[in-house]
Amino acid sequence: MGRAGRTLFMVPVVISIAITCFASYLMLRAAGRIARLFGVTGMTVMNRVIGLIIGAIAVQFMVDGLKDSFPGLMQ
Repeated sequence: MGRAGRTLFMVPVVISIAITCFASYLMLRAAGRIARLFGVTGMTVMNRVIGLIIGAIAVQFMVDGLKDSFPGLMQ
């Protein structure tokens, strides 16, 4: 949103957030059925994959923060 500038460019961001919220709601509502479908092993694999994704996002946030804090650091 900070980089959007004009209101016209903010609309897709807000729509994307709304779609993500709705998809999250649907998945949380169906969590019991999804857990039964995947089973114990499938849920363990999903936990590890999602942990890896969250770790990658955290590293990206840190790199972005360092780039913004120290512009000459990563050229």
